[in-house]
Amino acid sequence: MNKGHKPGGRPGRVGLDEIIDAALAIGLDQVSMRAVARRLGVGASTLYYHVESVEQLRALTGYRLLERLKLELDPTDWERTVTTAARALRALLERAPGLAETAISDPNWGDPTLRLNEQACRLLADAGFSPADAWLGTRAVADFVEAFVIRARAHASAGHSDLDTAGRSNRDYPNMSAASAALGDAAPERRFEFGLDCLLRGLRSLRAGDN
Repeated sequence: MNKGHKPGGRPGRVGLDEIIDAALAIGLDQVSMRAVARRLGVGASTLYYHVESVEQLRALTGYRLLERLKLELDPTDWERTVTTAARALRALLERAPGLAETAISDPNWGDPTLRLNEQACRLLADAGFSPADAWLGTRAVADFVEAFVIRARAHASAGHSDLDTAGRSNRDYPNMSAASAALGDAAPERRFEFGLDCLLRGLRSLRAGDN
């Protein structure tokens, strides 16, 4: 995908960086060409000098966000590194509503995604994983984080989670009701950390040379 679209004609009064900043302020889940134009005080047609469509604008905005995610690689402590990276990715996705959905639906994001995936693969390969397991492990963690953020947003939009619903009916869902009572308000955080820990345990068992 091209980084920007520049048809013939006179340049607009705003630049691509300003357009992306406006899209970030609006949020990927709410962004539209008209919304960005209103925020910048220009006509929507002005934006098309820089971007072809709202889909390209979402992708460019995603690039900008992912470029901010820096991985500190330490193959001697790969579990801590993966844990830190997963939490950082979650924080980034939560600060940018719609980014997780866009990441899942658009496989053509390009350089930032490839760079991050390559860094994570190199980390796991240097830690002793086979190339295939390094890639699969990288995607398993990223897929988990993206899905977690999307589900959490759905729960927030509904005003309750599946566990909250089950917790209201001890007779029909006794086990989930007990889990709800035990976890309380910490359920979302425990859900994330538990899932991440299960992934790390699985990766540990797949590490090259392990039985």
